[in-house]
Amino acid sequence: MDPKIAEELLQIDDCYKSDTRHFIRFLSDRGLEIDFPGLEAYMRFLKDAGYAAETVNKRLQAAKNRLRLVFRKTEASMDVLGRYEMDRALKEIKGVKKNTKAVDTDKTLSLPEVRLLIDSEGIPERIRMFIRFLVSTGTRVSEATGIRLKDVKPEHGFVSIRIVGKGSKERYLKVTPELIEQFHAVFHGAAYLFETKDGKIYSRQYVSDSIRLAGRAVLGRKISAHTLRHTFATIQIRKNRKVKALSTYLGHSSTSITQDMYVHEELDLEDLDLGI
Repeated sequence: MDPKIAEELLQIDDCYKSDTRHFIRFLSDRGLEIDFPGLEAYMRFLKDAGYAAETVNKRLQAAKNRLRLVFRKTEASMDVLGRYEMDRALKEIKGVKKNTKAVDTDKTLSLPEVRLLIDSEGIPERIRMFIRFLVSTGTRVSEATGIRLKDVKPEHGFVSIRIVGKGSKERYLKVTPELIEQFHAVFHGAAYLFETKDGKIYSRQYVSDSIRLAGRAVLGRKISAHTLRHTFATIQIRKNRKVKALSTYLGHSSTSITQDMYVHEELDLEDLDLGI
């Protein structure tokens, strides 16, 4: 490896600085050059080392960036065909695919954050009640605003709520009688569980926008009505691990959707130690 070129790359002060140091150290320790064989070896190392997908992809992108800089110093960079071959070769060096369906922790709320929203006097009472219902049931806003009182029925120790969700699929929620009494006391609905003061159905957009504004005002962060649904689902998974039951409760079209979004399992040292 040309020490002068390596030093030039290490002197670049950008978001890839620490990743560049990792790349150069890898090549140096193995006597490899800053070229395609070196990049391919680095790629295999990153994927085999067990790094998180995000780390692998960022370090691989840094290595590609530095290889492009080195390429610009060669005669081939002046040739159209040379540049084409360079781009083609780099595209063949692929990173690790991430589970894009997974719900990250920053898309959920902690229980203290939920309590802050529900108890905040700076939020209109009706919006606080919507927040409480959504985070307690995991329903979508459009489902909540469409609940008719005729579909709210007392059962043995709880209240059953009939929901018609996506694809006209029917499912049932379970809530406490006390919670329903609070909604009745606040909304005074005649036909729907949630009605405006004029006796009309709430707009999905109005409720969603109000929750977004409440999150910004009280928590100082960006949230949405779906954040409350994600929070409910994440808490349930942590409590009981009943993926199939939760999938049905949320109205997902398949259990695999629930699994991909909310089950984030990793093997720890105790799992890997076979005692042999």
